[in-house]
Amino acid sequence: MYSEKEILKNRVESRRKELESKLEKLKANSKSDGNAIAQKIRDDLSDLQGQLKEGWDNLTEDVAGQLNKWLDNTDSRSS
Repeated sequence: MYSEKEILKNRVESRRKELESKLEKLKANSKSDGNAIAQKIRDDLSDLQGQLKEGWDNLTEDVAGQLNKWLDNTDSRSS
């Protein structure tokens, strides 16, 4: 059985991979309207990196809450 932390980690890693994939597709498409979307995805990934600076082993309730908000906020960009 997975712990809540493991479930959150799996969800975050899955979304990160989705966003990285979308970013690669946008890079291949040189249309200017994709530039703003690509920048937002880069910003989202940067935010994620900042939230995880202490690593998964040191995850606090506050950071877990921030990660859940990050998942909610990036949901529309991963589709």
